[in-house]
Formats: sequence, C-alpha cells, structure tokens
Amino acid sequence: MLKKLLLAVLTILPAFAFAQFKYTIKGEISDQASVGRMQLRYYVPGQRPHYDTVPIRNGKFEITGELDEIKMADIFLLHPGQHDLGAKKFVLEPGTIIMKAEKNFKNVKIEAGEENRIMDEYVREVEQINIPIRARRAEFTSLSKELKGTPGFQAAFKAFNDSVIVVRKKFRSSFIKSHPSATFCFYLLESYNGSINSYNDLTPLFDLLSPALKSTPTGKEFAEKLVLIKALEIGSIAPSFSAQDTLQKLVNLEDFRGQYVLIDFWASWCGPCREENPYLVAAYQKYKHKNFNILGVSSDFENKRQDWVKAIKDDNLSWVHVIDGDYKIGKLYDINLIPQNYLLDPTGKIIAKNLREDELEMKLKEIL
Repeated sequence: MLKKLLLAVLTILPAFAFAQFKYTIKGEISDQASVGRMQLRYYVPGQRPHYDTVPIRNGKFEITGELDEIKMADIFLLHPGQHDLGAKKFVLEPGTIIMKAEKNFKNVKIEAGEENRIMDEYVREVEQINIPIRARRAEFTSLSKELKGTPGFQAAFKAFNDSVIVVRKKFRSSFIKSHPSATFCFYLLESYNGSINSYNDLTPLFDLLSPALKSTPTGKEFAEKLVLIKALEIGSIAPSFSAQDTLQKLVNLEDFRGQYVLIDFWASWCGPCREENPYLVAAYQKYKHKNFNILGVSSDFENKRQDWVKAIKDDNLSWVHVIDGDYKIGKLYDINLIPQNYLLDPTGKIIAKNLREDELEMKLKEIL
C-alpha cells in the first residue's frame, strides 16, 4: 500500500511543477523617493526575455504576476542619465518576495522562500572560497611590471587561474549534487563553463537533477540544449544558417566554404564586443589574403538596424555582416553571452571557439 502511495506521489509531482502560481515582489529602497523605475526580467523557454517595468513611488515598488514554473530572474533599477545602478539576481518563486535595498538599489536583502534560501547559501559559501583566492591574486598583482613580464610569472599566473577554475567547478558540482531539486541549479549549469558550454561537463551534472526538475519546461529545454551543445563540439560541422546582410541581401554560411571563417557573434550595444573589434580588424587585415574571412552575426533587433550599420562603419568592420533580430542563429549556436565566436576550417568544421584578443591571430598564425 505504501509503495503504491509513493508511486502515485511521484507520478503527480511533474503536474505540480507545471501548475500556475502567483508571485508578488515588494521592494523598498532607502533614499530613493519616487525617482526611477524597476524592471523585472526572466526567460521563457523558446522566447525572447520577458520584461515587466513598474514605477518607484515613495521609495517603494511592487510587481505581481503568474508563472507556470519557478524561474531564475533579474531585477534592475532604471534611471535615465544615471549609471552604476543596482541589479539583483534571484529566484522567482510562489508567494511574496520582500526586497530591501540601499540607495540606487545596492546591497539588496531578500526575504523569500526555500529557493532563494538555497541561492543565498550558495553565495555565502562561494564568498568563503573567494577569500583566499582574492588574497593570492593580490599577491600576483602587487609584483613589479618587470617581474610580470617574465615567462616564470606568466606560467605561475596561468597555473593559478587554472586552479581557480578547477576549485570553482568542483564546488558547483558538489552543490548541484546536494540540491538536485533547486531551480538555482539551472543557473549553475548555464554558467558552469562561462560562455562556452561543454557536453561532457554538463551532461553528468544534468543527470544529477531530480526527475521533477527535469520535467519542467526549463528542464526539457536544457535537455534539448545538451543535444545542441554536442553538435557544436570541436570537430563537428557547423550548423547551416542564412540571414540578411546590411543591404538586405540573403547570405548563407555555405557561401564561405573553401575558406577559414570566423563566425563572430556581437551587437552594436555590447561594450565588450566593441572593445574586441580592434583585435578582429587586426587579424582580418593580416590574414584576409590568406584564405581567411569573418562573418559577423549581430543580435541587434531589426528596429535598431541603423545602430548596427553605424557600429560597423565606426569600428571599420569591413567584412560581411548579417543581423539575427529573431535570435534564431544565436539559439542554433548556443549563444548565452557575447562576444563569442566559432572558427571554421574550409570544410565547415569547427576547429576553435571563443578566441579572444590576440588568441585569434595566434590561432591563424598556427594554421595559415
């Protein structure tokens, strides 16, 4: 009898995961008066981000809504003409979520349910891990400029950074194993390898999640994402796509067969992308006559086409560009952050990913 009851409970668990729930976010910002607005952002599988914006009145704001699953979310303070405004990542869960913050939405404290408690636990433990890491990093940065230029320093600093990555990955893995039903685990999976995901790293961690969490819309989307990630591993043929260029002519990836081509994902509004562009320009100018080309893929919206074209001109990006306003190409290539890129050989095979700064030129020097 008990066995049958347990089976029945396990059977209906996913149904509860899909049941709609209501949430209310009540916030209070000290010394904020009635200036600015608050913006909530979360992602719905298969769609663009969802935004909900409300005004701040007497230093307070309130956002209400309904969802069919618990989600990771971000909330921002918007204030025209001001910079360095606060933002907070949290878990959007059923019930009332209380937020108390200092001026400009800094040092946010959250009172909510179990999902946010788990996230806070992770943040506290990571902070303890980071204390000795920061101390050791400070030792490196305090050394003289002459010493930093030596091969010994560079090797030691690289070994240190590599060890930090290993420590952080191990902790994330153990945390997921200890909290297999927490929605926050999806965030840990998404950010496990930074901007480039690895099928071999993520699959064992995804397998640790509870059946109920895997059966949510986000869980199902992540399972599909793993299939996509596997198809984007080094040695795989890059997925085909086509999009319009700056003159609204259709460009196909196959047009570049026979050349080494860098698919560069960027946007006119992306500061780090614009900072990366001089390195791309230098590599392009040096190797464009040696069977190398670049295909820029922008995530600008169609209604921002003028900003996109202007950025291309301002940054002297003299290669072919297409716009991905509906994010179909970005999704096809598992683009979570930009800038990001894939280097293909003349057969269309992926031979490198996420080459930053001088790494692209070094890779081209190796193969051309």
